Amino acid sequence: MRKHLMEDFTHVDHIDLHGNVRKNPKLSGTTHNVFGIQVGVGITVAVRCTEEKRLRYHRVPESWRGEEKLAWLGQGKTEWAPLKPDRRHTWLVPENAQEYETLTSLTQICDTYSLGIATNRDDYVYSFEITRLSERSRGFIEVYNQAVDVLRRRGAKGSTGFAFDTSDKRIKWTRQVKSGAVRLKYSDFDSTRIRQCLYRPFAAKWVYFDRFWNEEQYKQPSCALRA
Repeated sequence: MRKHLMEDFTHVDHIDLHGNVRKNPKLSGTTHNVFGIQVGVGITVAVRCTEEKRLRYHRVPESWRGEEKLAWLGQGKTEWAPLKPDRRHTWLVPENAQEYETLTSLTQICDTYSLGIATNRDDYVYSFEITRLSERSRGFIEVYNQAVDVLRRRGAKGSTGFAFDTSDKRIKWTRQVKSGAVRLKYSDFDSTRIRQCLYRPFAAKWVYFDRFWNEEQYKQPSCALRA
């Protein structure tokens, strides 16, 4: 079990109520769970204060049924066992602690990886298939460059009155892309900008990772260099 609460909080109390049917097949259905579900349940109270750090832990008997656990909680009496986190703020890892130390901390993910990528055109720059994404990216870049050619021939550099064809489904005209067009800035397709990414939890996709076609990349470029 991986916890990094002690990095941000000074007082942390955790009660392990068990009830994980999938982990312990000896449990009878969901009757040993306080919520009647199949995954384990725990209660964590974390407080920020100026006092010395404190970490306390209590686990109820795994064999207790749900009603027994709820009755015990109703008494409001807990015999706490003090725990001491390791240097990586990890606790409840009696075995294979070194393996857990190699994992990226939650704090690092939140501070470093920021909000990910805001493309404003997910349907165009994401795909499960790299070939389809490559073809699609080449397509909207070609449409964009044709618009730049028109602006150049009309001598319309810097003009904000140009009417972009927003009905063309091959491209999505956003603020940043329109701005680049009126500045007569061309775009080139680069296959090395197609990267693997985690679009949603458990949904790996390919993305066309390009500053021009991603409205906001936040801290992702620096993260990609370290990966």
